[in-house]
Amino acid sequence: MIIYQLCPKCNGQGTVSKPPWIDGDVYEWSGSTIGGYTCNVCNGAKIIPTPNLDTQYMLVEENGYYLIKEATP
Repeated sequence: MIIYQLCPKCNGQGTVSKPPWIDGDVYEWSGSTIGGYTCNVCNGAKIIPTPNLDTQYMLVEENGYYLIKEATP
């Protein structure tokens, strides 16, 4: 079962006022577009799937490498 949550970037609005190609620490930019920009996290859907926090992972060593694998009950 997939559980959804409001998009944390646009807060469920589907649009943002800052263009997606402008870095987060930039507060001024110029452009000719009027209105909002489609949120690049949810692509305008307003919701995103919530990760399954019940899934547990374990660190496994194989052939000298450490791998993260899903733990099986």
